[in-house]
Amino acid sequence: MKRLTQEELNKKILDHRIWMQDAGGKRAEFSDCDLSGLDMSGADLRRADLQEADLQGAYLREADLREANLQSADLKRTDLQGAGLQWVNLHGADLQEADLRYTDLWGANLRYADLWGADLEGANLEGAALQEATGYIQKIEGVEDRWDVAIFPHGWIAIGCKTHHLDYWIEHYQEIGEDQRLTQEEIDQYGEILKSLKEVD
Repeated sequence: MKRLTQEELNKKILDHRIWMQDAGGKRAEFSDCDLSGLDMSGADLRRADLQEADLQGAYLREADLREANLQSADLKRTDLQGAGLQWVNLHGADLQEADLRYTDLWGANLRYADLWGADLEGANLEGAALQEATGYIQKIEGVEDRWDVAIFPHGWIAIGCKTHHLDYWIEHYQEIGEDQRLTQEEIDQYGEILKSLKEVD
């Protein structure tokens, strides 16, 4: 694993920004690089390759990481507060104790990600893929031969490949169930689970 200095990192971020503007430069490729503790706050890292990078304790506050590849990256205790993470690939990433407050994770791939201890206050997880992710508060057995219900902090609920806030589920579970070709009996059962969660919310 190659260790980069802050100066080397800054140069690659600048080259990447130029590349994103179709004005030359070069795509940022940090795959299998050691970037732990370095400062990338506010950086434009859209579509950057950070697969399997070591980002432990790095500063990525308000960075733009839309569509970046962070598959299997180590993001333990990383500061990502306010970062743009729409459609980012975080499959299998280690996000233990990461600061994800006020991040936009709309459509992000968080399958098999480890979210234990991550701070998700104010984060948007709408449409994120959370199948097999860990770090949920509780998992409830769903309808027989269908999906379990995983409850994440701050009211985010994952059922199968769908992630929405509990309030959205309560309002739209009927149409979502129909779209997923569930029987009315199965839809009603999921509805009862969701309503019971609302009662203790």
